[in-house]
Order: sequence, then C-alpha cells, then structure tokens
Amino acid sequence: VNQIKEKENEEKKEERQKEDRLKLLQLFRQLQERDKASASVSYQIVVHGEELDVKTKFYYARNGQCSIQASVLYKGEEHTALGANREEAGRNLNDKIKEIVSRNESGRSLGAENSRRAVPCK
Repeated sequence: VNQIKEKENEEKKEERQKEDRLKLLQLFRQLQERDKASASVSYQIVVHGEELDVKTKFYYARNGQCSIQASVLYKGEEHTALGANREEAGRNLNDKIKEIVSRNESGRSLGAENSRRAVPCK
C-alpha cells in the first residue's frame, strides 16, 4: 500500500513539475515578444527644441533586483535614471533633466514647448 501511494505521489509530483515547466516556458515566450516589441521603440527628451536620444538597458543592483536604466547625453555629460520599466525610467530621466535645466537657467522653469515626457517616437 505504501509503495502504491509513493508511486502516485511521485507521478503527481512529476505532473506538477511538467506543468510548471510549461508555464515557465510560456512566460519566457511572452517576455520575448514584449522585448521584441519594445526594442523597436525609441525615446527622446526635447530640451529647447533639441531632441536628445534616450538609451535604455537593464540595470542589476547589488541586492539582485533588476530595473531599467535610461541614459541621455546632455551638454557633454551622461545623465541616468532608473525605473521599473522603460517608460518610467524615461519619465524619471526627463524629470531629472528638467531639474538640471531649471537650475542652469537660474530657476527659470521650462515651458511646455521646451520639454516633454519621454514618449515613443512616431
């Protein structure tokens, strides 16, 4: 009786492991499709009519967490910001650049025509 129960438990365990592998494979395929779609999207930040290309990449923290790092070259200096995804990292970077520009202009705020959120280009 014990051998039968052990065999049934082993079969159930193998079936669960097989289901888990299939779900994991499906998740990886979904992530791969998202990566393909987002790789073709480019982001810019506009400062005083000049479009600055935003680059993004994975950022791995020492604690093992992963986030997205957006970077832009502004006035010969690279600036970066982190976010949970590309859009959030781009927004955070945009806010950082707006703050830098505002400080450089002695507290003058940028008008809407001079800065916009990092959005996909059309």
